[in-house]
Amino acid sequence: MSKIFRLYKEGTTTYEDWNNSPSFPYNSASRDTIEDPDGASARHEITSIPSPFARIDLIKTAFKEVCKQDRKTKKSNLDGDTIFHKMVSDTLDVAEIFFNIDKFRNKVEVIKWDPSIMLKELDDSGISGHRYLADSLRKYMSSDSRTYNFGDLKNIYLLNYLHGPDELNIIGATSPATLFFSNANDLGYINDIFFGEDKPFDTKYQPLYKRDFEFVKYLFALRKSIQNFAGLFPEVDMYLTKTFSTINDIERKNELLNISPTVLDELSAISVIDIQQNDIVEVLGYTLYKKASQPVISTSDFLIRTTKETAIKPLILPVEAGNKYSDLQYTSGKWGKLNAAPYFDAETDLSKRTLPFEGSLNPYLTISDFLEDTIIRVPHTLNTENYFNGNLKFDEKELAYILPIKPLLFEYFTVEEVRGNMPDGKPMLEMNILAGNSGVKVVLRIPIQGTRNIGYIEYTRLYYNNRGADVQNNEGGMTEFKFTGFIMPLVKFNNEDDAIFNVSCIQSVTNKIEFQFFKDNERLQYKNRTCRNEDQQIMNKADNYLLEGTNFDFIRVHNNHGYAGILLPVFRQQRNIERFEFAIDLGTSNTHIEFRKGNEKPEVFNFTTKDRQLCEMFIPTQNEYGSIEDLIEETELIEKDFIPNEIGQSDYRFPTRTVLSYAKTVDWTNIIDPFTLVNLPFTYDKRSELPYNNFKYNIKWGNGDELCVMESYVRCLMLIIRNKVLLNNGNLQHTKITWFYPISMAPKRFRRLKSTWDDAYEKYFGNGVTGYMTESSAPIQYFFKRYSTATDLVNVDIGGGTTDIAFAKDKSISHVTSFRFASNALFENSFSELDENNGIVDWHKNVILKLLEEKNLLDLIRVFNSPSNVHPANMASFLFGLKDNTIPQKAGINIKAIDFNYLLQEDEDFKIVFIIFYTAIIYHIANIVKLLRLDMPRHISFSGNGSKVIRVITTDTKLLANYTKLVFERVLGKSYGKELDLLGLEKDSNPKEATCKGGIIGTGIEDNRDKMIVFKSDCSGLVTTTDTYATIDNGYKDRIIAAVEDFFDFVLVDMNTVFNFDKNFGVKTSSIRIAQETAKKDLRTFLEKGISQRMEETEAKDMIEETFFYYIIKAIENSYQMNKIPVLVHTGAIYGMGFSNINIMEHRIVMSAQLPLIAFYPATVDKDNINFLGKQIASKYRCIVIK
Repeated sequence: MSKIFRLYKEGTTTYEDWNNSPSFPYNSASRDTIEDPDGASARHEITSIPSPFARIDLIKTAFKEVCKQDRKTKKSNLDGDTIFHKMVSDTLDVAEIFFNIDKFRNKVEVIKWDPSIMLKELDDSGISGHRYLADSLRKYMSSDSRTYNFGDLKNIYLLNYLHGPDELNIIGATSPATLFFSNANDLGYINDIFFGEDKPFDTKYQPLYKRDFEFVKYLFALRKSIQNFAGLFPEVDMYLTKTFSTINDIERKNELLNISPTVLDELSAISVIDIQQNDIVEVLGYTLYKKASQPVISTSDFLIRTTKETAIKPLILPVEAGNKYSDLQYTSGKWGKLNAAPYFDAETDLSKRTLPFEGSLNPYLTISDFLEDTIIRVPHTLNTENYFNGNLKFDEKELAYILPIKPLLFEYFTVEEVRGNMPDGKPMLEMNILAGNSGVKVVLRIPIQGTRNIGYIEYTRLYYNNRGADVQNNEGGMTEFKFTGFIMPLVKFNNEDDAIFNVSCIQSVTNKIEFQFFKDNERLQYKNRTCRNEDQQIMNKADNYLLEGTNFDFIRVHNNHGYAGILLPVFRQQRNIERFEFAIDLGTSNTHIEFRKGNEKPEVFNFTTKDRQLCEMFIPTQNEYGSIEDLIEETELIEKDFIPNEIGQSDYRFPTRTVLSYAKTVDWTNIIDPFTLVNLPFTYDKRSELPYNNFKYNIKWGNGDELCVMESYVRCLMLIIRNKVLLNNGNLQHTKITWFYPISMAPKRFRRLKSTWDDAYEKYFGNGVTGYMTESSAPIQYFFKRYSTATDLVNVDIGGGTTDIAFAKDKSISHVTSFRFASNALFENSFSELDENNGIVDWHKNVILKLLEEKNLLDLIRVFNSPSNVHPANMASFLFGLKDNTIPQKAGINIKAIDFNYLLQEDEDFKIVFIIFYTAIIYHIANIVKLLRLDMPRHISFSGNGSKVIRVITTDTKLLANYTKLVFERVLGKSYGKELDLLGLEKDSNPKEATCKGGIIGTGIEDNRDKMIVFKSDCSGLVTTTDTYATIDNGYKDRIIAAVEDFFDFVLVDMNTVFNFDKNFGVKTSSIRIAQETAKKDLRTFLEKGISQRMEETEAKDMIEETFFYYIIKAIENSYQMNKIPVLVHTGAIYGMGFSNINIMEHRIVMSAQLPLIAFYPATVDKDNINFLGKQIASKYRCIVIK
């Protein structure tokens, strides 16, 4: 059947072939007469119009068609699914892409098509087809110039999609007839451009009124800004009018009704840069605009809700589709049910991130920004009292999980918020064990601006056992770290400048686990990192981190494979409420500390689990018998290299040995901070040593390394005291610390000692100084306070190296003396550090060793055989401490069998040595009482750890007091005449307590060096300044030896006769006879060695022992050092002290000084003589008489 194709309806049916049409050239009016058989329900693209500009015309038609009134409802339907609705929707998509061009700049580009240039290029190409095309374009542009505004056309701007299938993928362009038009091809390949929840060029056609209202306002403002908009773009104008009518929101309608072209001032022109020029996008010369580059977050419900001030506030986007967040405002539209953010965004710079499904350059965060890919399992029990466990409800022991959160979380939230709950009561962070213990479910809730019903985004990640992470599918992996550690102290400081933290990571030497410290999201630098076990002598090591001057919020634990997690400590806030006082008795052999809180009674320094110094990250599990079952080696390392969990309980308590543990690799030329490479080894002599440690014992105030060791020891003491104060709400700045020193200490050493204590106080407590007292006077304060009957009292403070004696009457000290004869003299050769033999120790130690071996107590056997216990004094200390050690107690050994004190009490062979020792001290005191004509003491008190050896003689203090009275009576040659009580020798008493308690209840800084006396070694009187080491001649030595022989006769013959040692003390007669035979042997040799040893520490011109003379000299020297002229004003105080003014004037320091010394003294003038103090003739040439 024949067909006639024509534009008009009427006409002949007899045409054959081609004939002229009366309607050529056809135009828009002609085309309007064509009827579409599908009408408004057409669904297929119209492609058969024979014009190169047909798409421009079709878009005009589409706008017109969707604006037509429905024949039945008489209303326009902007919503629909016809081909015209599609073309309008696609064209609006093109327009919105132009409007958001900055957002999609990495996905689309604008290409300018200039007809004047392009048509000429076609003409000049030399290709006939190009010339035909140029000619056709000119004809159509000319014929349709009024219909499509081609007469005013300057350029057409094309949108090229950069990631399409072809080299050039034009998806739309500007239109001189409808502002914009779209491509008719299938654009389904565009999957990365979104307007809110709307995807362009899809099958869900979107009318203008449902689009971003900012875009709607832009088109209405553009209409107002273009003259004759309705004449140029009648279809679009009609569409905008219909759009206005369709909007139901009154506020929006009013805003559109009152809109003005000034809205465009807030927008930006779209720049196009090509090879010709820098241009801006326009239609018919009218500028088109783009949304101004500004953050979209201010109006988004997904904006993070944080209490912190941050430079960037990102959006928090959900990673799961659904209706939970669908109604929340995203940027220009709702989030929708289908949107889901990626689990991971590789762009680490948040400011460079592109919002998913939206395209804007705007910061946002997703689940992998907050949660680690892999969770870390630890095969130990977390200390949940002090470390946050992520609200994990889990009863299985020896298993814990480190929080799989990233530091970025703390840029927006505090640790308290992370540990806390959301407004609806749900925890911010929540962890649960998966069914069958197959893994861990982690839920993290991030607060957002949200709505009334939705205030946070909930992220969930499942971490599976024995599986690697698959972040693309949001599946977490799991790995295992085996480690523990601690923080010391677990306190958040009010003033960060005061902060000092020791943190340790304890692990196998083969592991590479490290700690990083953060405050908020900022990584902190630690002061130093140390490790004692550098040579890997045992399987575990402790990496020690020291942080100073800053608090920290959490620890990031990571290894060399990139796995990481967070330990979140629960710090206690520093509270400056209580006032503390401490007294420290640092002796040669033992150290003791007492403290007092407020006005409470002094007590021995301690700490329990409530105020423990270090806070472990993981707790050892214990069996039903109280023995730990895991972390055994790690706990041992903590106790030995740092500090035990408790002090004052079980084996570890004060007094403790004065020993410093240090790594063998220590360089003493550097300052060694406490608990890095050095510590106080409370386990010393109680547990075996670690092979990489050395020990310094018998610590002295010397030079070089000795001084460094003592400084380290003092700092260790001060740090644990500081931590005690902090953990008990004490005020650091108001903490009082008193220390003690032997009265015999040289002024130079005293100043060095004071400087060491004060420097440590300043570092650990702040500005201020320490108090100090002599070891002689502090116990006096205590005993006078404790015993109301005390009147005439002599205190004997026996240490390891020195004995200090103070004579007091009615709380006032009159004289003090000191000598190097103390408890160590019983157990070591004072003249040879290399002598490893001691009869008392050697006699008993092997018996005790045998008992330890029978019970297979390997740890104590190793202590017994340790290198330090080769020295007999150290071995004696170990043996004395065995009875209080829990290891033999638990093994069922009879405590008396290893109680060294008890064994010595029962030993009838060696007891005579202790009687001689005690008698020598009492004999010395009695001679001073006799010489100075003092009253007999009513009490003799004993302090210092060395006084424990007196109990070896007898536990009956009344019996010993009777013996003591006899000594006095024999020396003084008269009756004692009063009662005598011996104090400080009670059973289980701590003799060092008297010194420390006296320091706390005493008057503070006290100096009795002006009351120092030295009793001559030949018992002939007191030492004077003329008694120098240079004056010691053979005659003086002979008198000393004679005095010593007299003493031995006194104790071994006279005293044994009047007070039978065998009957009263249980001493074998044979041992007394042996003592008599050996006591007087080699006395001259011992004397020569003693003098030689002392001469190494002094000068020949020095007095045999230091007196007040040297204090005056030192004060003068200090003045010279400050470049000041010293002025000495004599008041008569030095009269009778054994030296005179000339001794001062002729001292080498004064004689060699560049500045003069001015001395004022009272004198009488008798004719030509000037009498110093009216007694001694002074040199005239040195003096000026002032009358």
